[in-house]
Amino acid sequence: MSNELYDMFVGHEVGHALYTPYNEEKEEQSKHEGAWCVDAQTIGGDKYGHIAQQYLNIVEDARIERLMTNKFPGLRRDFVTAYTELLEKDFFELKNNPSNTRLFVDRANLHYKIGVSGRQELGIQFSEKEKKF
Repeated sequence: MSNELYDMFVGHEVGHALYTPYNEEKEEQSKHEGAWCVDAQTIGGDKYGHIAQQYLNIVEDARIERLMTNKFPGLRRDFVTAYTELLEKDFFELKNNPSNTRLFVDRANLHYKIGVSGRQELGIQFSEKEKKF
């Protein structure tokens, strides 16, 4: 693991520790899954709670990474380098499944993880309706 990849992973997790809200009451309600699952259940109900959870995780990851790179500007280079490294190692499994064939939630995640580094060759596309989100 490169130093940049290590710094990105640590920076990401420290971002959760600093900025992801914690609610003890919700944590107790959820039993095993964590407080975010209670919110996802509220948003999506029984049938779609797991989908809401995916969206909440992606938005929260993008949010905390932005906050961390704003607070610690030196991490910006590490994040870009680390996500480029993960892309080159096919961590996101794009070689056999291009980004433009993926579900919206997956394309949004790739956009915030890799698209922000200027990797236009990924071809991440959104419909006009999706762009509003």
